[in-house]
This record gives sequence, C-alpha cells and structure tokens, in this order.
Amino acid sequence: MAKQALKYVGQSVPRVDGIEKVTGKAKFLGDLVIPGMLHGKIFRSPYPHARILSVDASKAEALPGVAAVLTAADIGDLVPTYNGRPVIAMNKVRYVGEPVAAVAATGSSTAEEAISLIDVQYEELPAAVGIDAARAPGASLIHEDRSDNICSHERVERGNVQEGFTQSDVIVEDHFTFPMVYHYAMEPHAVIAHWNEEGVTVWSSAQHPFQVRNDIAKVFRLPTARVRIIISSSRSWLHLHAKLVRRCGYAIQSPNP
Repeated sequence: MAKQALKYVGQSVPRVDGIEKVTGKAKFLGDLVIPGMLHGKIFRSPYPHARILSVDASKAEALPGVAAVLTAADIGDLVPTYNGRPVIAMNKVRYVGEPVAAVAATGSSTAEEAISLIDVQYEELPAAVGIDAARAPGASLIHEDRSDNICSHERVERGNVQEGFTQSDVIVEDHFTFPMVYHYAMEPHAVIAHWNEEGVTVWSSAQHPFQVRNDIAKVFRLPTARVRIIISSSRSWLHLHAKLVRRCGYAIQSPNP
C-alpha cells in the first residue's frame, strides 16, 4: 500500500505572518497609536516584604501632563485580586517589583517623572526567601489569612505506584529542583486599553484572550459581553492597566511597564 502524502504533516509550511516579521513590516502592539492616547507607568516596590504606611501622590498628581494616579485607595469598588494576587498592593507588598501605584500622563517621560515624585513610606518586614526558609517553622507569613506559606499542594498519581516499585529493577530517590522557566517573544510586553460607556476594549499581546477577558470581567464586575480583547502576540500585564484607564477615561499605552 502506497504511503499517503500529507498536505501539512511532515511538510515545511510557511508561517502566515513570517514574511511580514522577517522583513520588519509586521506591526506590533507598541506600534499602535490611538487618538488621544495617554502613557502609563508603574511605581513598584523596592522591598520583598513590607507594610505600606502611607502613599503620597500629591506631587505626581500636580505635575503638568498627568491625567491620573492610581493607588489601592481607588479600587475599593472592584474585585481587587485575580488568581489570589492583588492587582495593586493593598496594605503591604509581598515581592520586589509589586505595583504600588500607577500613573497615566500625556507622554512617557512625563509619566516617568511623575513616578519619581510618588512618596511611599514602608515598614520593612522579615522576608521568606526560598522554599526552605518559607516552609520553616515560625517563618514570616506572606499572607496573614493562611497558616503557612504553601500556596497550593497538588498530588499526581497514575497507575499502581506500589506495584511499579515492586516490579522495578532499580529505584532512585533524590530531591530535585529546577529554575523558573519563561519564554520570551519578539515583542516587548505592552497593552493598550480604552474605557467608555460600552465597557472596556483591551489591545493585548496575551496568548490566552478568553482567560484575560474573564479575569477583567470579574475584576470590574462586568458581563463578558462588555469586555473586548484584541490580540497581537506574546503576552502582557492587563488588570492594573485597565483600572488606570477607567480612572482617567482615556486610552492608555504602557510598553514595558
């Protein structure tokens, strides 16, 4: 019987967007400009674990060109977390780089300057760095509503394990660790969002548009029909950005926030 030649399997199939990308003609999210668009920047925590004593954004708000400054005080009417993580730090920070405030301004440099004018006072707390330290008795709790620092525990078991051990010629036991794995795309992280009476439209480089839509709908207490996601490529931050958009009422672009 002659082997059937397949149209795609085993064949070199050109990417639909391949030519545009290798010739520089492809337009990424960072190339998109919406009329009247503002630029967003994030103020991030320098501490791995600290209590937020105060946030003074008055100087940033007074800077010409600044449309809005967002802090945890501005999102009390929303669902402030997704996947167990605050969209913006509330009461304390739990890792270096956690968003504490966000700025929307007429230009990227203005937003950057406004970020430098935000004054945050912290009370530094003991950090639980590394798995062993976080699991040790008496370790500082990252989330006070939990009894330990274990985020989740999953047990995966297939077949009869004991029978497998019995039939094995060699059993090797050890402790294995591996580093965090992350993929990097050609496009830098970026997002644009626009809020109006119909809902929110987000131009994103996310790879999971339906999950993003559901998350944003949950955070803003909106029906999914009022959340529109337009996908570019790669992935990005979205939830904090959409909150900043709602506060100032303009479309905002935030490349590499």
